[in-house]
Amino acid sequence: HRITSSILPQAIKVLSNHLHVIRVNGNLIVTPGSCYYTRVPPSHNNEGVPDTDFVLYITAQEKTNKQNTRALANGASCRVDQHGRPVAGMIHLFLALLGTENAAGTLPTNYLINLLAHEISHTLGWEYRHFLSFRDEHGKIRTNPILAKKSPQNLLGKHVVILRTPAITKYVREYFGCDELDGLELEDQGGPSSKLSHPEKRIYPESYRSEEHTSELQSPIT
Repeated sequence: HRITSSILPQAIKVLSNHLHVIRVNGNLIVTPGSCYYTRVPPSHNNEGVPDTDFVLYITAQEKTNKQNTRALANGASCRVDQHGRPVAGMIHLFLALLGTENAAGTLPTNYLINLLAHEISHTLGWEYRHFLSFRDEHGKIRTNPILAKKSPQNLLGKHVVILRTPAITKYVREYFGCDELDGLELEDQGGPSSKLSHPEKRIYPESYRSEEHTSELQSPIT
């Protein structure tokens, strides 16, 4: 299958090049129960998963999403450790729109890689509900990583929400060449599970993190 044999490994490789985690000591234990559309295998709770820091469960269906007929995929975390770091998550694929079964090649490879990287990022904690649990280099929860403010009247004149950490703020300032920026403005449109969980598409239309033709799970499990 094109997704599992080619697209998914490339998406994982893209993200792995930017991830640095404190390794799990021993096997990773995933508590029993459902991870959205799938159940955690008993072995993942009993013996645990060796040499693993994060488990990704993948499900798929032929039909489209009844709540959003434009959705190609969705994803979210479903388990966190004692420090609030996601250790398991799931992405769900809508094959009818992806066109992977009968029309492989309908969507460009790079588009699909970015799509899965987008959804896997959600499973790894790129969701508003996880932002307040972001930790610094000393393992302490960051202070005020979210800033709500009103933009200048001569610009938009509306309230915006900004994600700010030293690394994010530094990158955004360098990207735009402006040292006055507070951080990354978050998307203020969409449903309850999409709003504030993506970069503002008006500003970052080409970002793989921007929401486009995707829909996030409606009932996050922590």
